[in-house]
Amino acid sequence: MVTGLAYEQKRALIRIGSSLAVVTLLLQAFRLIDNTTAVISFATLLAAFLSLRREFLRQAMFALRDSHAVLRADVLYVAVLLIGALVASRTLRPVPFVLLSLSLASWVTYRCLRRSLPFLIDHSPQQKSSLLRDILPLTAWSTGGAAVYWIFSQGFLYLVAAQLGLAAVAALSATRLLLMPLNLLSTGVGALLAPAAAGWLSQHGRQWLIKRLLLASAALGSITLTYGVLAWSFSGPLLHLLFKRAIPQGGLLIALWSVLYVSLAIRDQVTYLLTALGRFKSMSLLTLFSAAVAMVSCLIGMAHWGTVGALVGIIVGEMVNGLGIAALVILALRGPKSLPLTTPVAG
Repeated sequence: MVTGLAYEQKRALIRIGSSLAVVTLLLQAFRLIDNTTAVISFATLLAAFLSLRREFLRQAMFALRDSHAVLRADVLYVAVLLIGALVASRTLRPVPFVLLSLSLASWVTYRCLRRSLPFLIDHSPQQKSSLLRDILPLTAWSTGGAAVYWIFSQGFLYLVAAQLGLAAVAALSATRLLLMPLNLLSTGVGALLAPAAAGWLSQHGRQWLIKRLLLASAALGSITLTYGVLAWSFSGPLLHLLFKRAIPQGGLLIALWSVLYVSLAIRDQVTYLLTALGRFKSMSLLTLFSAAVAMVSCLIGMAHWGTVGALVGIIVGEMVNGLGIAALVILALRGPKSLPLTTPVAG
């Protein structure tokens, strides 16, 4: 499956990239954009193409449970990118050079990951298939849900800036920074747990899988809670050490961020049952509803409690989402025992 998807991704990216390159050339020919903008556009297309190819192989290696190969490639990626950024900062046109360094870093790590695969992904015409077309409905819903969630989780800062000003955004961002290791932990565990859940579902069934996911939720929730309590206990010295100034209501904001991350740590692991079953449509619609609730709650919270109210609104939205996920999981466990949507990764 990896071989077929890699081929179709490459073919789709070449078609899309070629079309955008032609549009850029036409815009340049009619002098709607200048030469510098055209160069940046071409460099961006190249960086996007190679980055997507690299990310595909990263996900394939996670599915194959070879996280060590991903770690080696990521270390190499960061090293090449840092060197490229340093060189670009000393040139007269740093933006194109930064994009080219991103392209180089992506290409180098793509080659590294490709050599780590236990099978070849070189393609021949006989390997053409319609895999992307077959999974397009699920892909559309999962991509839409991810986009809505990103807007929901990041866009609220723009809402805060518009309502309360940049000082409130700075306070929220500064206190969230102390909790970012928890987000990285959840992301790292999820990269390995998501493909594993699909395999466990096909081998052991839904009841066995949900028990394992609940154990993972309990473990990550406990770690997150412990970290949050420690961060809250030492919030004053930590904030002063990092920012050399007091953050208004810093301790309370850290406590609220901790509540949010505990709920996310518990919820996120359970959702892998739904992803393994391919319930992307219901999850995306739930995310859209939760985002609307969160934004309305943010506005009400800011009107009553200022910066703290904004974070309370996000927590309300996440709690609604968590309750919805719990309901979907219960329905999935009671549903028909049909063959689940799995993601085989053999070449």
